[in-house]
Amino acid sequence: MLHARGGMASVILAYREAGLFDRWPIVYLESHKEVSTAQKLLIGVKSLYQFMQLILQKKVSLLHAHIAGHISFLRKSTFLLIAVCFHTPFIIHLHGSAFRTYYENNSGKLLQLYIRFIFNKASAIVVLSEEWKSWVSNITNNRKVVLIPNPIRLPNITHHNDKIKRTLNVIFLGKWVSQKGFYDLLEAFVKVVEKSPKPVQLLCGGDGDKSMIEKQISELNLNEHVHLLGWIEGDAKEKLLLESDVLVLPSYNEVLPMAILEALAYGVPVVASRVGAIPDAVSDGVEGFLIKPGDVNAIADS
Repeated sequence: MLHARGGMASVILAYREAGLFDRWPIVYLESHKEVSTAQKLLIGVKSLYQFMQLILQKKVSLLHAHIAGHISFLRKSTFLLIAVCFHTPFIIHLHGSAFRTYYENNSGKLLQLYIRFIFNKASAIVVLSEEWKSWVSNITNNRKVVLIPNPIRLPNITHHNDKIKRTLNVIFLGKWVSQKGFYDLLEAFVKVVEKSPKPVQLLCGGDGDKSMIEKQISELNLNEHVHLLGWIEGDAKEKLLLESDVLVLPSYNEVLPMAILEALAYGVPVVASRVGAIPDAVSDGVEGFLIKPGDVNAIADS
């Protein structure tokens, strides 16, 4: 996970950078990487074997499982079942909006029963928003549902606020997929280019179907204005945030995106959908603007 891409990996890295791994005797078991299916399976088996060794040696005081969508839950629930069998306390840490869809729309009664069983056995369930705390409390008898927002490291560098610069930089950080509103953003950017009093460019950090996206960019005549940067992190991400004027994330489903927290930490205003816990982080008209998912005109106007 520390070598994976996405918000969940960013949260764990933030914990490590804050010194959590130094203050506590934490053993990190990686269960996922951006590799082939066979390699992912091997990574999971190795971590499970290591966990079994630790638990048989009675070296596990607490298991903390970070869970996103359905595959993530099924993979991590193997560890959680072992913890149940050995009477080892465990924490479920829920990330991502996909889990609710998985539970409500893609799980049969038996699988829902299994999910509730695992949740009921947890020592605590960590969620990222009040909305999720309410929803999780409705599907489990477990009363230890705790709200802990995602952490973010505050930079020591001042954001570049050069009002006389010639080009406005709009940035997007995340997967280049329809669920993130990426294609809506491309359509909206046509209007932005037409109306902007200054030259404007859209800088996209992330990944997705690059060939299909490049085709749409060409069809929208945005080749000179939209730049696909690929997945960026570290110094490259910091440089991008320092030079940006606004971050746009018009997702259809979210909980508390790390991209938005990172932008706010650097003093970058945000245009985002009014979903999940985003309104908890962004007040409409203060730190940015909140729009309805899929509203291309609202994205452009904001």
